[in-house]
Amino acid sequence: MKLGVKVLLLLITLLPCNVLPQEGEEVTGFYRTMAIADAQMEQSLTFGLEEDEMDYWKDQYNFEKNLKQENYSAYKTYIFFKRRSYLEHQQGCDIATNHGKGYNKQASFYRVHGQVALNGKRRGAIDLTASPAVVSQRNR
Repeated sequence: MKLGVKVLLLLITLLPCNVLPQEGEEVTGFYRTMAIADAQMEQSLTFGLEEDEMDYWKDQYNFEKNLKQENYSAYKTYIFFKRRSYLEHQQGCDIATNHGKGYNKQASFYRVHGQVALNGKRRGAIDLTASPAVVSQRNR
């Protein structure tokens, strides 16, 4: 596995929970930023071996599973914004051709699970799936 990926996974794994913001908007903002940064990093990942790719996605799965157990609200935010970032990337990229099996599997997961993560059952929720340009036009 590439050194950069190993370092990233190590940081995510070792990041103490008490360092993370614990309430409201701070948590949402933190996990929104993290999801977008993670998605952008994943878009540029290349793996020399299929085993390395499998290891990365297994670690990502474990991170998301632990987040879901520890802070469900943060998990929903993270998954929602990963979905949004993946969808934006797909507009200009043939992901089936340009990315590995793991990326494509995750893209499918985020497409399904991210859709209802923040606004699925809430009445009057803001449509966060719209692009920032659409949102700004609606607010005029």
